[in-house]
Amino acid sequence: MKINRALIELFILVLILIDSISLIFIMFVDLSLNNVLLVSFFDFIVCLILFFEFIYDLKHSKDKKEYLNHNWYYIPAMIPDYIITISLHILGGSSLTLIFRLIRFIRIGRILILLKKDTKIFSNFLKHTYLDKLVLAILVLVICASITFFLYDPSVSTFSDSLWYVVVTISSVGYGDIIPESSIGRIIGFILI
Repeated sequence: MKINRALIELFILVLILIDSISLIFIMFVDLSLNNVLLVSFFDFIVCLILFFEFIYDLKHSKDKKEYLNHNWYYIPAMIPDYIITISLHILGGSSLTLIFRLIRFIRIGRILILLKKDTKIFSNFLKHTYLDKLVLAILVLVICASITFFLYDPSVSTFSDSLWYVVVTISSVGYGDIIPESSIGRIIGFILI
């Protein structure tokens, strides 16, 4: 059974997104050393996967020199973050901490490097599933319903309350903190449900 290449690319894209979000999170939140090491280990695994994918693509490319010329910028994206993370915890409040944080912040930019290749796969996925049209339709519905609810229902005094009501209603949560008082507000709620 042959595994679809697009599925593998999508899986790697999800791993990269999770990894980048995790690295950004540990940059701004002070976590225990065990949690930081867990994120660093995950980053190391993702970097290994990226390395093997790079080697596989290089091996199967027709012109290896051409492949390296067009994909050289993937190499910095494959460098694991664990060295910087461990150095930050060892150095603590040292003046070098700022330098390491800047290096890590620059390395977070690898998601942009790696997404350059995967945007075509992602756009094809959106195109074939019509997910882009669905998201656009929901966005237009939320904006139009929020504006209408804000203008015609006296139960809300701010647009953010109106937007909150629409999002809570459309997601079927229904907290009940905002209840429509007008007929138009009830019709909007009915349509959203």
